[in-house]
Amino acid sequence: MRIEQLEYLLKISQMNTMTHAANALHISQPSLSEAIKRLENELDITLLERHHQGVSLTEAGECVVHTAERIFEGLCRISGVYRHPQLP
Repeated sequence: MRIEQLEYLLKISQMNTMTHAANALHISQPSLSEAIKRLENELDITLLERHHQGVSLTEAGECVVHTAERIFEGLCRISGVYRHPQLP
């Protein structure tokens, strides 16, 4: 699993379409689809239900998105600590 795969999944969950998410991420839609498919295969779960009008998260996808949001919040906190260390 790569951090950008989680970033991609978060963007898809916000945009509800692969095309709009790919545009926002500045990558091709096939590259985005392949990255998500690899993540699904690695986790052995289906993250997205694909529809003609877009995509929606499965229950498992919602759980992964929730966890990914917490991971990114933690990364932001870590980044802030090291960029602005508190003096004793």
